[in-house]
Amino acid sequence: MERRRAKLVLEREPSDSCRIFITGFKGVGYVGYIAVRHIVKSTNATRVGYLLTPTLPPFITTYSGRLALPYELYSWDKFLILLPNVTPNMLDSQRLAYTIVDFLVERNIEEAIMIGGLSRRFKQPSDKFDMRIIASSSFLLKEKSISVPFLEEGLYVVGPLAIFLSVFEVSKFPTIAILPYATIESPDPSAASRAITWLCKRYGVNIEVEELHKSAKVIRELEELEKLVYKVEERRRLGTLYM
Repeated sequence: MERRRAKLVLEREPSDSCRIFITGFKGVGYVGYIAVRHIVKSTNATRVGYLLTPTLPPFITTYSGRLALPYELYSWDKFLILLPNVTPNMLDSQRLAYTIVDFLVERNIEEAIMIGGLSRRFKQPSDKFDMRIIASSSFLLKEKSISVPFLEEGLYVVGPLAIFLSVFEVSKFPTIAILPYATIESPDPSAASRAITWLCKRYGVNIEVEELHKSAKVIRELEELEKLVYKVEERRRLGTLYM
């Protein structure tokens, strides 16, 4: 395995119609991971391969009755999808990014969509948009006008998403990152649904997001319950149950 590369193993050939690459990680609100996992699950995407890195994590989970490998490749419609079931470390993020961008060029994939999250505390009350974007130089060369505002100067993307964006930029691969505003305290399925809705509108596909809305409602209810329990415990500690 080369120092700067991961090992990409194809179990079957991706669909010839694949033209768009998608991925996302467990960053702010887990938005990228939730969105990508939902796309794979709700579309019954086909696993076509996986990637191996020198430092595989010492844990594993299951998905649909089989082992879920750390970094899996799926194919659905016009999309080639990387589902990272674990968060890669800095070196593995670089290895994965270089390996994948080479593979995308080899397969004539046209552009990459990366999904992340942006803390809600950066959203201004007067802001009518519910997300921000970052686009690579090569993406902007082919698409001059984008309806969503760019991420403001002074704000940073961190983690694997930042490394992927840097590698794709220097590789001159057309890439855009979608960053819906999200809560940082807990997973945010609602933000993930907004990213998927944007993707569906751009590429003319249909991916249901009702399940994500239901999950968001449950999380909100649990958060309200936690707040109530905290208040009760605090009143009990102070010797009164008056709310």
